[in-house]
Amino acid sequence: MGCDSETIQAAPVTPPAVGGIAVVQVVGRGALRVVQSFLHGRSRPDDATPDAGRLHFCRWVVDGETIDDVVIAVRRSADGVDVVDINMHGGVRIVQRVLMSLESAGIVIIASSSLANVADEEGGSSDRELVRQLARASTRELALQVVRWRGVLPGHIDALIGMLEQQQAAVVLPVLDELILRSERALRMLAGFRIVLLGRPNVGKSTLANALAGRDDSIVTDVPGTTRDWLEHAGAIDGVPCLFVDTAGVRLTDDLIESVSIERGVAQCRDADVVLHLLDVTQPSACEGVESIQPLLDEVTMLTVHNKCDQDGLDADVNPVARQDDGGYRVSALTGLGLDALREGICKVLGLSGWRDWPCAAPAEAQISVLARARDTLATGGSVEEAAADLKSIACI
Repeated sequence: MGCDSETIQAAPVTPPAVGGIAVVQVVGRGALRVVQSFLHGRSRPDDATPDAGRLHFCRWVVDGETIDDVVIAVRRSADGVDVVDINMHGGVRIVQRVLMSLESAGIVIIASSSLANVADEEGGSSDRELVRQLARASTRELALQVVRWRGVLPGHIDALIGMLEQQQAAVVLPVLDELILRSERALRMLAGFRIVLLGRPNVGKSTLANALAGRDDSIVTDVPGTTRDWLEHAGAIDGVPCLFVDTAGVRLTDDLIESVSIERGVAQCRDADVVLHLLDVTQPSACEGVESIQPLLDEVTMLTVHNKCDQDGLDADVNPVARQDDGGYRVSALTGLGLDALREGICKVLGLSGWRDWPCAAPAEAQISVLARARDTLATGGSVEEAAADLKSIACI
């Protein structure tokens, strides 16, 4: 299915959701001019010479009413067909208002599957992969980075090809290693990370899970055993999608149901990217029941968290956000003290420190495979021309 010269088409290319990011794509000759009529702000894209590597932060305004803050990405084919991505907050009503405004301007709203075919034919063969990536990006920050990375990747690859044509394989090899590493981590970011909170009853696991997730999903009381099974809370750390798993408190108990809940909670650690082992600084000797899971904790990536550092009687000279000698973090899940340092620590062990400043990434499995093949060719002394040909093929993925 192609896009004729008189028809501009649009469709939502991400699934309906309450939060996160939503993307509406508009395809056709003159599509950018129509979209521009709704954009306000100094960063509006230039219809004469749209820059595919640039993101434009604007407001979507209809009849004087601001519908949402949006981010616009534009690319134009050689024969003048525009592919415009409108990135907005993921509320269903916001998406509906944007689609209604486009329809009122004469744009035909179609199914996303049909639009993907149009974008592939008119805007470039990698657009469908971009749509899939954006659909998986459950935070606005990550979705914006995916769009940016896609825009700068061709220039980055062209530079590597140019160095290979000058027989600079030794220079290209470490650059490829770094690009592959970043791309693999970006792919994991799209999948999201699983963070399990583990510890004795009443150490503050539910309070910390609520604080990290930014919502009050877990019931919090002073009664030991309130959390009787593991609970999942979707959230994000520094724009990185995370699933926080609140588990039942680990202790010796004769309660059969509670024992099963503890076992199920501990089992969650085996699939965790990071385990937060919570301790109560007001009861430093209370570790009953935790010894039995120590072998498991030795096998996982774990951060020790000393909670309730806001309680009276603690040493006022101790910096509550400083790393301790045992590698733990002093925090107060109740007041938020020390949580920024903990978030930074989580990003560090996940290899995501400074991810927003990564110059480039290719968060698609097929592209990573091609990059790895080119890297392996160079690492084994293979043909520079073969490696360059692999890199050229990335533009078609």
